[in-house]
Amino acid sequence: PEADARRCAEFGQAIRRIFENCLGATHGNGNRIDLELDGPAAFDHIVLQEDIREGERVREYVVEARVGDRWKTIATGTCIGHKRIHRLDGPVTAGHVRLKIHASTATPMIRRLAVYRAGGTKMNAEAEARD
Repeated sequence: PEADARRCAEFGQAIRRIFENCLGATHGNGNRIDLELDGPAAFDHIVLQEDIREGERVREYVVEARVGDRWKTIATGTCIGHKRIHRLDGPVTAGHVRLKIHASTATPMIRRLAVYRAGGTKMNAEAEARD
């Protein structure tokens, strides 16, 4: 139906808006992946992706941001898989983000660690109103 098609198109546009402002991204193998931004930046979404050609390996992880002179935990999880998106409660301002993997079945292969600033998108405002 036309109404459903219109709503799906709006949803696609909202997703593109949220993820159009990538502040930094990196990749790598091992239990720690560091992302150094050009300088302190405010972000509110983290995207993690494993290279799953060899299977899903990550079983427990934490994402930390260096806020001021201290490391602060901003997200945790038990699996990443193809893609894991963390929407933070509010913006975090940091110049350095790191992924620390505490448990895995083999050497973690991280395809992407990226941070985004979605800000006050309509989709975020609607989600926050429901929360």
